[in-house]
Amino acid sequence: MVIQRGNMKSSRHFVEGALFCRYGLFVLLFLFPLSLLCESLTLYDFSKSPDPALIESYDGTWKWLSEAGRLEIELGPKGDWPGVHLKPSSGRWDLGNCAVVGADVWNTGTETSRIGLRVDNPEGNGNGNCVQEVLELPAGEHRRLEVEVRLCHKVLHELTGMRGKPEEIGGSGSTWRRLNDPSNAVRVLVFAVGNGKKHKVEVGNIVASGERKPERYNPKLAGDAFFPFIDQFGQFIHRDWPGKVKDQQDLEGRLKDELTDLKSHPGAEDWNKWGGWESGPTLKATGFFRTEKINGWWWLVDPDGKLFFSYGMDCVAEVADTPVTGRESWFSWLPPKEPRFKGCHNTWTRAPGNEAYRDRPFDLVDFGLANVIRKYGPEWRETHAEQAHLRLRSWGVNTIGNWSRPEIYLMRKTPYFATVQAGGSDIVGGKDDFIRFPDVFGSAYEAKLRKAFEKHKGQAAGDPWCVGFFVDNELRFGLDDRSLGAAVVSSAPQLSTKQEMIRLLRAKHDMIEALNGSWKTGFESWDALLANRVELTEEQLKDTQSELSKDLRLVTSMVADMYFKTARRILKEFAPDNLYAGSRFMGGRGRNDLVERIAAKHCDIVSYNVYAMTVDGWKYADFDAPIICGEFHFGALDRGMFHGGCRLVESQLVRGEKLKEYVDSAFRHPRFVGCHWFKYRDQMSTGRTLDGENYQVGFVDVVDTPYIETVSASRQVGYGMYNRLAAIRNPLGK
Repeated sequence: MVIQRGNMKSSRHFVEGALFCRYGLFVLLFLFPLSLLCESLTLYDFSKSPDPALIESYDGTWKWLSEAGRLEIELGPKGDWPGVHLKPSSGRWDLGNCAVVGADVWNTGTETSRIGLRVDNPEGNGNGNCVQEVLELPAGEHRRLEVEVRLCHKVLHELTGMRGKPEEIGGSGSTWRRLNDPSNAVRVLVFAVGNGKKHKVEVGNIVASGERKPERYNPKLAGDAFFPFIDQFGQFIHRDWPGKVKDQQDLEGRLKDELTDLKSHPGAEDWNKWGGWESGPTLKATGFFRTEKINGWWWLVDPDGKLFFSYGMDCVAEVADTPVTGRESWFSWLPPKEPRFKGCHNTWTRAPGNEAYRDRPFDLVDFGLANVIRKYGPEWRETHAEQAHLRLRSWGVNTIGNWSRPEIYLMRKTPYFATVQAGGSDIVGGKDDFIRFPDVFGSAYEAKLRKAFEKHKGQAAGDPWCVGFFVDNELRFGLDDRSLGAAVVSSAPQLSTKQEMIRLLRAKHDMIEALNGSWKTGFESWDALLANRVELTEEQLKDTQSELSKDLRLVTSMVADMYFKTARRILKEFAPDNLYAGSRFMGGRGRNDLVERIAAKHCDIVSYNVYAMTVDGWKYADFDAPIICGEFHFGALDRGMFHGGCRLVESQLVRGEKLKEYVDSAFRHPRFVGCHWFKYRDQMSTGRTLDGENYQVGFVDVVDTPYIETVSASRQVGYGMYNRLAAIRNPLGK
């Protein structure tokens, strides 16, 4: 684990919001590198020539740099996880009580790379019986990459339906990202997260060091002693932390203190009612949000013609739901089924993304809603909604993002993005079924999309407070620019998209024999190709410049163009003045330039969900259009939660610092017009209903208490946002 410290010059901001500490003081633990604790064990010394027989390459090459005493490694561009495997000359390393394995890494390539270090037992496979760490390394930079040595241990209780598990009883599982035997480490991997690019790094000596910390494992929690482990507010029982709510009096006290805090921090002084730059330049006012490029930088412009950067918050709602069927003993209290707690209980037939409830009906309980009801009283719906707007303004947040409750954003006090879900998975294929895509040429798809927009008539559609619409979310376009086309080749013959592919290919090749000659296939007729359900093989796709690959790009282009064109056409029928903000591409694995360039032709804003430490060096296609980040976050495990989300950091204080760094990197990016934090409220510790996510990524916890470190950092971002943007982007041309 790489230890990072925040900027302590800003520690004065930590006292902001100290009103939340009325029941205890926050104790800051300053962590020091574990490698300072004891002597080290060198696994690979690159001052000496390595034995080639001990190094295996997977979509990569290596070279020993004798003068520098480093290993030069070039990785990619084909594999998902290109890397080199370094083995011990003795057959194994005994890491004993070592705490970390680390190496200095230099990015000598031209682009930011995500570089990983992994240590394996013989059964290691990237998920189990291994430990690993990945960091983002901008081109030309050098950093220390360290992976913490964590051991498998007996799991006291198998908890299903939740991704992160309490370390007190065995952590996230018996083998997940842990070594089963530290005395039998058989390889070290240096790898890149494949994105269709080449990566070039230099690696210094690989060293094991430190004294391993005792595992957080408490045998006293064996048997029934562990249950129940969730209290009446949805919090973990067997751990304490600053700010933990103990009773109804605590809830009432939190509300009283926060109202005082919100009154003391009403929001940024240089914002207009929309959250735009009041004292900045005035441009053409259209009465709706729009985009404009000024001096080479893309901006949003608010309805009054003021420059606007969308610093937003996703999932502004009271929801923190979790399944309870078969897990009733986990909870010390469940909301009674009475009118006061209406809406807190629900039933689902199945949850395909949740391994515990994939194929069976179950009941669920919403602890987030139950806590809001108990905190705000009988008029909780109106009071909580009003509180949400007050909070966002006070926190320096000027936009309500995706997945938020319409009853909140339709109060028209904070600009918002609405969402339309049409989706579909008619076209399925590719490695790990990475393609799941709708039949966009089919009449049923357009009807479904039109029906989804109908719900917004008289609400978000045509509303000046609505910045724009996201249509769908993280659709799977495939691992490269041929993947979607390849999936259509093996899709069902009744799909309109498959039939359109046949028309496209017939127009190019005329005769099936001509296509077979180009593709090196043996289809007897065009009808045989239409009926084909066999996926193309890796061998057929090996040559990325073959005639087959070129045709697959044509098919991908045809399908993607129809997808974005149809969404734009229907959106503009219902909401001609609101912006089309795209489909929120995955910002990492599964993105490709071809589809993104097509999106830029049709979207007013191209959207990505970019889970990274910053967007510095983050790559996207070479189009000239504004970009918005639909999701980013950071999480920590120092407040009773079990999973830190997509970007884990050491503490709440570091979490706030990373938020500031991320948003500032978006300010410095000439195409970014906004970035939205995922999400408003923590997920339930026992896993959300949909897929078991239980991430500590909220601005407020499950009991509706704000994380003061995150709030303080956000205020610094939002209150100084336009001064910072003016200094970077110079919109006045001074």
